[in-house]
Amino acid sequence: MTGRKVFGTSVSNRTGSLRSGAISRLIWNARRSRSVWLDVGSPCADQRRALPAQAGLWYAARMSRVPRLTEAHIQQVHREVADLGVWLGAEHFTEAQYDEHLREFLRDRPEGSIGVFAYGSLIWKPVFEPAATMGATALGWERAFTLRLKRFRGTPECPGLMMQIDQGGSCEGVLHIVPPEREWEVLSDLWRREMTVRPPGNLPRWIEVEVDRRIWRAIAFTANPESANYAGRLTLDEVAACLSEACGHWGSGAEYLLQTITALEREGIQDCYLWDLQERVADLIEARVLRDKQDEIPRQPG
Repeated sequence: MTGRKVFGTSVSNRTGSLRSGAISRLIWNARRSRSVWLDVGSPCADQRRALPAQAGLWYAARMSRVPRLTEAHIQQVHREVADLGVWLGAEHFTEAQYDEHLREFLRDRPEGSIGVFAYGSLIWKPVFEPAATMGATALGWERAFTLRLKRFRGTPECPGLMMQIDQGGSCEGVLHIVPPEREWEVLSDLWRREMTVRPPGNLPRWIEVEVDRRIWRAIAFTANPESANYAGRLTLDEVAACLSEACGHWGSGAEYLLQTITALEREGIQDCYLWDLQERVADLIEARVLRDKQDEIPRQPG
């Protein structure tokens, strides 16, 4: 088994003859039937072959997933950034507008407890202690970095990107049940965390999610194509280039990506798009560090 150096640390290929990252993916979902899938290609390639359950467990153990993106990479992107306190050129929500928006939104609430579908930072940095938590799949929505950030994890000079769910495909995540006795308090805090400017780039909607083969209507914060900060559907390389450089007073896009895939792994969720993205971000950071070091080497006179 061969290895390579990443910021001075030897990293072995996790599959022996199979290279890590884009060459091979094991997609293992315990909720699926008696076989697992080995996807060849990147990401989630069309060519698949079913493996017996025992073989799948062997591969799962063999291919323990250790992200290429590490804290060492994050330190190369991080820098201290002052918070300007406002999103320049944008109309910000007032306290009264937050309350009005929430009241209007709740007019269409379903009966019973309210659920919030978490697919990113709400998993690893929730706003509230849920009354219950369960795995869920958003139907007709998929993860994508579609919101430009000039604050938080970006600046006006070097905008970042925020992950949302946009229409298409499906998305595995976590459903957080809001404690009924604290609904207004919890949702008020959530509205203020997830939305800053009008019209909101991170738009709350009632979406359908599947939980144990039952359909729930839950709150999800989604991409808003009507927002001036909607970036559209960018290529993986375009997103990676942004996340490998952008940083704001909340931290870098690379840090957000690492925290998200780590949290998803803990929940047993494997998103091959995010997995490929973190490898590409790590590659770009390493390449930039190498270029910077080469630029520091004095040139010998000819």
